Amino acid sequence: MIKNEELIEVLVAINVILNDKSLDIDRKLHHILHEIVGCMQVKSGSIMLVKGLKNLEVVASTKPELVGVRQPLGEESPSTWVVKNKATLYIENISKNTVFQKRFDHYEGDALLVVPIIDKKKVICVLSVTDKIGKDIFSKDEQEALLKITGQIISALENQRLTESLKKKKRTLQKKNLQLEKLEKLKTNLFKIDIKEMTVLIVDDAITMCESINNLMKRLGYGKEFFYANNGKDALKILRKEPIDFIMLDYHMPGMSGAEVLSEIRGDRDLRDLPVIMITGEVYRDYVAEAAESEIDAYILKPLNIKVLDQKVSFIVEKANNPPPMIYHLKKKAI
Repeated sequence: MIKNEELIEVLVAINVILNDKSLDIDRKLHHILHEIVGCMQVKSGSIMLVKGLKNLEVVASTKPELVGVRQPLGEESPSTWVVKNKATLYIENISKNTVFQKRFDHYEGDALLVVPIIDKKKVICVLSVTDKIGKDIFSKDEQEALLKITGQIISALENQRLTESLKKKKRTLQKKNLQLEKLEKLKTNLFKIDIKEMTVLIVDDAITMCESINNLMKRLGYGKEFFYANNGKDALKILRKEPIDFIMLDYHMPGMSGAEVLSEIRGDRDLRDLPVIMITGEVYRDYVAEAAESEIDAYILKPLNIKVLDQKVSFIVEKANNPPPMIYHLKKKAI
């Protein structure tokens, strides 16, 4: 028989174990089981957790070799019976029991007490004691005492579950934040133009001018791949097929003028943000300057000067890579 003083001492000891932050849940259950075994005056005891929908697993035992052993819930045993019926099972003489004929060799006594630990109407754990010291029987007082002790164990498991749940949510949140940061960085990089690696489209009806622009750009170290178009229609075909980053566009061309090409570019959702430098002769300067106020990013007068080209291209790329907040916001929304 367990005295009230002894039960109180055990409950206090269990509470101390529960609040010991240096112990993980497995060590806590091991120490709790040790207190229970002493209180119930038994040689053998174990705590089994319900794992998923199919198994019970020993997480604490007076026999260390049993820790980690799993028992399918489909098997017929005292522990699985307790899980299925959500009720305490007391067998006074298991050797004579016709329902549970399987008995492990490492047990000595006949009396067996198995108690379910229930949380929110669900069995989460099974506590069993056997091999009684002295008279091989568990009195009603002892059975009730074990039920009171299980209440403390529920607290330990629930607190651990809550802690693990919070940790899992924190890890999930950190993972999502990291993914969002990567996505944000990826979105940002989508708008970044690498001036040395960019793909450039040069549009001019004079082949020699295309070659001249190409040579100057290469001398500056700007651009890795170059496409050429000798008229507006070909230029638009290339733009809709190739991943162009930067456009050098002649203003005066036969057929479709540079202004018309520019209008098509700015009217196309996929092309409208491309940086465009328009090239023109002195005679068309006023027309181009007017267009520059709303449509083009910059213009250069012929004949080309490498210093001016350098200033214009580097400025436009820098501007494209660092748009005003509102423009950047609209670009992101368009993805």
